[in-house]
Amino acid sequence: MRKEGNVNIHESRTCPTCWGTGKFIDTPCTECKGTGSIDSPETLTVKIPVGAEEGMMLRIPSHGMAGKDSNEKPGDLLIVVHTAYDPYFRRTNEDLWHTELVSVYDAILGADIKISTLEESINVHLPEGTQHDSVLRIAGKGLPYFGNEKRGDLYIRIHIHIPEKINKEERILFEELRKISKHI
Repeated sequence: MRKEGNVNIHESRTCPTCWGTGKFIDTPCTECKGTGSIDSPETLTVKIPVGAEEGMMLRIPSHGMAGKDSNEKPGDLLIVVHTAYDPYFRRTNEDLWHTELVSVYDAILGADIKISTLEESINVHLPEGTQHDSVLRIAGKGLPYFGNEKRGDLYIRIHIHIPEKINKEERILFEELRKISKHI
């Protein structure tokens, strides 16, 4: 049988009067209230290194919390890098991915399509007979590797747009194509 009752818990914490220094200040400073340090906001400009990845931690020496007493220098500030969402590209390590919607006509006949990279727009050849969900690779157009000159690749996933409505002339042509086609 379990018996309920009061339990004495002993906890250890920093003294709110001396803040663990063992010293008492009769007339503490109005700014620091005797702690020996004050919070002062600081704006820093931090250069994120080329190729920094999601979750990478950057250390900024001597910009962290103050030391325990006035003789100790401040600790280090740690910054965690987070990658912003991009509606055009999806990142996988140093490689970038983009989904491009092309017409059924361009997929069947082949075409040159304009693709945006990080620096510029380029023409990419869509081969004749391109299938839905095919992937084209553009070497060296991804993100730079961290601490390296090498770059990842840009992958273009092709999605084929099938028109939901077609006009009368298109219908006639598609029916004619169906008659002469030897495919599925």
